[in-house]
Amino acid sequence: MGRIIGGFVKSMVLRDDSPLRRNAPTAKELVITGESALDLERQRLLGLMERFAMEGPRACSTHPHPFFGKLSASEWAILMYKHTDHHLRQFGV
Repeated sequence: MGRIIGGFVKSMVLRDDSPLRRNAPTAKELVITGESALDLERQRLLGLMERFAMEGPRACSTHPHPFFGKLSASEWAILMYKHTDHHLRQFGV
């Protein structure tokens, strides 16, 4: 499905500063199953954010996004900001 409409949706998501919509579907390969240690995951996220802040575009993935396809370093940065913001808002942080 993403291969068909991913490019169109990508342009809508990345075009401005608006937050991500609520209840958007999650790609199957990104769904976490089983137990996870919240504090460990929080530390991991902070480490990844620190790495990106220090390394800039070099720290971005070169792998295609499962829904949006190929993304530039700038597009990855915007998407990850919006994604993190989405979850922080979701949990009232």
